[in-house]
Amino acid sequence: MSSIKNCIDCKHHAVIPDPDPEDWFCDDDVAVVCSITSNPMRDLTAKYLSDRHENRAVTSSCRPYRMRTESDVPEWCPLPQDTQPDSPALLQPPRVSDSQLVAVSQTITMLDARDYPPPNGKILCGSARRFGTTVIGNFDPRAHDCWFPMPKFPDSLKGRR
Repeated sequence: MSSIKNCIDCKHHAVIPDPDPEDWFCDDDVAVVCSITSNPMRDLTAKYLSDRHENRAVTSSCRPYRMRTESDVPEWCPLPQDTQPDSPALLQPPRVSDSQLVAVSQTITMLDARDYPPPNGKILCGSARRFGTTVIGNFDPRAHDCWFPMPKFPDSLKGRR
């Protein structure tokens, strides 16, 4: 194994939405965060999600097509550089043909309902301040303070029992 040059190639990166609430052109901006490093300057009142996120940002307010360009490994990277794999085979998720069951996990960042009004209908509703729970249902401002759209399920799983 040898050292990697870009956080996008590390299994500990996560891509979160990071739109500018005051600029419609930047609605699809993203941030790349390190999932094993806490954000030392976390500000829960900041306008950008990357500043409010629990994990430290590698890059923020980034155009999606510039993620790789702006995600060089930072000096504060917690992993020893000689332990990070750079072989594409080591970085690929498992395939169904590799085993019978494949566990899949996706990191999501809940959206603050004060900054991003939730839509009507079933969504993931969270209660970060009071209960620390997430449920599927309709958003109720008396019980929920954050939300995220429902995940998409593969067609191959639809209709299974």
